[in-house]
Parts: sequence; structure tokens; C-alpha cells
Amino acid sequence: MLLLISSASALSQPDTDNNVVLTTAKLFLQQQAEALAGQVNIEIDMPSTQFPPCEKPEAFLPKNSPLKPGRVSVGVRCGTKMQTVRYMQAFISVIGTYVSVVDGITPGTIIRSTDIEEVIGNLSKLPASAINSANDAIGKMSKMRLRAGTAVLQQHLTTPSVVKRGEQVTVETGGKGFKISRQGEAVESGGIGDIIDIRISKKETLTATITGPGRASLK
Repeated sequence: MLLLISSASALSQPDTDNNVVLTTAKLFLQQQAEALAGQVNIEIDMPSTQFPPCEKPEAFLPKNSPLKPGRVSVGVRCGTKMQTVRYMQAFISVIGTYVSVVDGITPGTIIRSTDIEEVIGNLSKLPASAINSANDAIGKMSKMRLRAGTAVLQQHLTTPSVVKRGEQVTVETGGKGFKISRQGEAVESGGIGDIIDIRISKKETLTATITGPGRASLK
């Protein structure tokens, strides 16, 4: 009877060690996934071999990269000196909101609220650059032709230029109770929020943020 009990205990040990490593990895991924917007589901591939005993398991993402939807690698360090590492594959699926084209959009189009819509879908099937909020796309200019139903990506859009190279720009700065403005020439083109150089004179150039057509702010 004692022999049978000892054998059963020995056989169950590898499975217990696997559970410890898998549980550590899943809890870690769940914590990392809190930064992802949407409903998250985590699936870890079961290892084909049994893990040796793992003392003081500590999970991590290789290269300390942020967690993204899709297939990822997760590691678990074992031992008091973290000298042993187990690697596993996991799949992160996220059901959330992304921006989609309502009708076809031609290159050079300034995006309006009627051109796009927010839809719910599996973000893990989209590139990481997919835009999640319509507010991040409205007012931007399309760089290419986009068909209806296309998920809008950051690289699809650009900020339309409101200041062109060589144009006169009013540069404003100020503080509590005062405001100063100067005239200069834009050294480069840019859109709202872009930082450009503005030539005030042959010897003076300022770096300012474009705030509107023909206007920039010096901070």
C-alpha cells in the first residue's frame, strides 16, 4: 500500500509542476491585459513535455515588450536565482472597438464623422496600428484609397497641412497677463500639432507648434 501511494504521488508531481507554471503565466498575462481596451480572452498552449519542478515561479514577457492582441510568447523563471526559464506560447484575443470605413474614401479626403463608424470586432485579427476611436480619425486626411468596411489604420491617415513652406506665420507666446506675437516664415510645411522651424530673421529661427492656419505657438 505504501509503495502504491508513493508511486501515485510521483506520477502526479509533473502535472502539478505544469499547473504551477501555467497558472503563473496566465495570472501574469491577465494583469498585463488590464491595459488593453475590450473583452480579453487568454489561451495558453499546453506544453508537449512535462516541466521539471519550478521553485518561486516568476512570469515575464521577452524583451519587456507591452502585451498586444494576437500570438505572444511568455516566459517563467524558476529557482531562487531565476536560473531556469520555461517558455510558452499564448494567444490573446480582444473583442473591442475599432474604426471602419462606411463608404469608399479617395486619397486626399479629409475624414468626416459620416465617412467612418466605430464597430465591435476581434482586435487580435487587426494590425496593432488600428484606430480605436473615431475622434482620432476625424479631421485627418486619407493618404490612400480605402474601401468600405476597411479597418482604418494609423498609416492610412496623415495630418493635413495648414501651414506651407515659405508662408508667413504668426508666432505667439505669453504668460499670465501678457502676450507677444512675432511674424516669421515657415521653413517647412505642417499640420495642427506639428512642430516646425520658423525663420524670424536671417540670424534667428524659432521652433514652434502649429495651432491653426498661419499660426503657431512658442512654449
